Amino acid sequence: EAPEGGMALIFDCDGTLVDTETPYMEAFNQALAATAVASPPPSVDRETWGRELSGKGLERDAEYAVSKFDLKATAAEFLALWKKNFADLVAIEGSIQLLEGFDELYTSARRWGWKV
Repeated sequence: EAPEGGMALIFDCDGTLVDTETPYMEAFNQALAATAVASPPPSVDRETWGRELSGKGLERDAEYAVSKFDLKATAAEFLALWKKNFADLVAIEGSIQLLEGFDELYTSARRWGWKV
């Protein structure tokens, strides 16, 4: 049964409908690997990603990378490489996954006659 008062659903795709955190983190780690002075190159795990980087802004995250790790890149160069890596990753068919529960929500909204 449809909740009262509902007529439509509006979504922001990034992080609401689809998992973009995984490819952002993977692209970030690829950029670290490509620009690191140290061997083996540094990387961030999910915990660090969530605590230090997720949702803070790309420019700020690039500054974080340059200040935290010994890189042979400026923040602007790191950011450009990170964005390129991300674009390359999401261009692969099937690389972006719907977040859990979206299919059920979408199906229910359509069944209730809501605009989606």
